[in-house]
Amino acid sequence: MRDVSFFELNGRMTNEAFEKGRLVKNKVQYAYTSSNYWTSTEYNTNNAWNVNFTNGNVNNNNKYNSLTVRACAALDEKRKEAWIVAFDDCCRHKKSSDNCIRYRVIYEEDLFILAAEVETGIYQPSISVCFCVTRPKLREVFAANFRDRIVHHWLMLKLNPLFEQRFEEQGNVSFNCRKGYGTLRAVWALREDMRIVSENYTSDDCYVGSFDFIGFFMSADKEILLAQLKWFVYEKYKEPDVDIVWRTLEVVVRHNPAKNCVKHGNIHLFDELPPHKTLFKTPDGKGMPIGNLTSQILLNFYLSFFDEKMIAFCKKRGGRYERFVDDFTVVMKRVEDVVAAFRYADEIATSMLKINLHKDKVYIQHYSKGVKFVGYVIKFNRVYLSNRTYGGFQNCVVHAARVCQSEKIDIAELAHIASSLNSYVGFTCHTNGYAMTTKILYSESALGRCFYFKTKRQVVKIKKEYKIQPVI
Repeated sequence: MRDVSFFELNGRMTNEAFEKGRLVKNKVQYAYTSSNYWTSTEYNTNNAWNVNFTNGNVNNNNKYNSLTVRACAALDEKRKEAWIVAFDDCCRHKKSSDNCIRYRVIYEEDLFILAAEVETGIYQPSISVCFCVTRPKLREVFAANFRDRIVHHWLMLKLNPLFEQRFEEQGNVSFNCRKGYGTLRAVWALREDMRIVSENYTSDDCYVGSFDFIGFFMSADKEILLAQLKWFVYEKYKEPDVDIVWRTLEVVVRHNPAKNCVKHGNIHLFDELPPHKTLFKTPDGKGMPIGNLTSQILLNFYLSFFDEKMIAFCKKRGGRYERFVDDFTVVMKRVEDVVAAFRYADEIATSMLKINLHKDKVYIQHYSKGVKFVGYVIKFNRVYLSNRTYGGFQNCVVHAARVCQSEKIDIAELAHIASSLNSYVGFTCHTNGYAMTTKILYSESALGRCFYFKTKRQVVKIKKEYKIQPVI
């Protein structure tokens, strides 16, 4: 059944029909019609179960014969429950997706087969889907097979609490991929740093530096990450399945989805990616795929060792440090200390993690001039959205007005537009940009045909006559 499930989910032709992604029909048929199937017994090292698919008979025979003996694992209730929780976590907010729907059809048969593969050490990641997104920047994204995503969630449910403990001990200076954190928390933290270092905005001796890494996801060194993880897992994780967790983690980290993937969307966009922005041109042992849950969380852990050094450096000079993914900031009393922090960061990133800082994206300025960070512009007494975000907001309003002006209005498209507009309004409601928000929303009079803006609640609503009516 493991073979059948694998080929149903991942199997493809190896001949000229490979690109069409067809199932390996002959292998699936063989798996269904084979008259014998073997697996080892739980309590006997010399015997194996022989299941005859023709009549259903089960025999206990010596396993040293010409037929194949399959590995199996006995899962206790606690381990079974962990896989069910991982499956539920993977399905959360994804139950309407095609991949989730297809897997839920067979999950009762395949979930514990997947668990047995992990337990016995034969699990290998399968085919991924790769596509390019153009906003806010052109970058490639990998979507792992749903089956592999369950393994990712299973690993992170076990290890993420330990990572969180480490981040908290460091002072919560990293804000990405953490529950209760995000871009807004990062903005408030940097604003608080500026207030503290400037002595509540009374001192002129306060400077801000903003820096980031070159192609961070594609330049991360897997061997360094694995060395960090091996020490951390065996030091902090005290459960009986620690060896299984580490072995599976190593398989996931070493896997390169670019070697076994299907490209979707506009494939010509892949040619426009610079070499340091694509996993297809990354040397072996480098790079983690953007889009995988494990990549985001593990690389946050990867940079926690960089955070340790930077926190200590800034603390000695009365400064502050914050980071969101590969963007980090330092706030110091002297501009010379900000320059020294950049040089120190470049040195330890190169020597300790084998990644490089952008030399062309160095921002050092007096705090009164403000600083751009994670899509916001932060000044000592106010916060705005960046011009790029406001530009996207304006484009969305123009598109909405064009739809409202059409003779035949697509109601489903209106619902999608309303979600996009409210997303932008949600960004702006946490800033001092209310005047800019209203200016953009009222810049297109045609928008009023289908939408209205509730100023007190700061939300865009669809007029009643254009709403999708429920089916009774």
